[in-house]
Amino acid sequence: MIFTLLIAFAQSAEPSQVLLLVNHNAPEGRAVAEAWRFWRDQPGTPILEISTPFEEHIPRAVYERDIANPLREYLNTEAGAGLIWIIPVYGVPLGILEQAGFEGAKREITDRNEAAVDSELALLRNPPAANDRRSSLRWLVMR
Repeated sequence: MIFTLLIAFAQSAEPSQVLLLVNHNAPEGRAVAEAWRFWRDQPGTPILEISTPFEEHIPRAVYERDIANPLREYLNTEAGAGLIWIIPVYGVPLGILEQAGFEGAKREITDRNEAAVDSELALLRNPPAANDRRSSLRWLVMR
């Protein structure tokens, strides 16, 4: 169902505006990404292959090292400049476990730092401003 919703949201997107995020340690995810390209008739849609544990939840440090950092590097390239949609496919972890003392994950509302991976991905391009909790999502909905 989620896959179907993602297809509907990305219907008007050009291949250069979409990035399929695939976990090298879950080969089935690559097949899902290839199926997405086939059914959308967009063989040029880029795939970023990360290598992270094939687990539902991972520690925040692992998320930063294996998912966030490679994605930040991609966003800083010419190919990442026009990116609007990041679609994590089967095999990419869903959640980030709480990690005590992790300085990079301070939250204003609570001291907890667990999160959903897709929520954290939405924050990569535009971290939220102190006064505007919606600023991080603008690149997803305003383009």
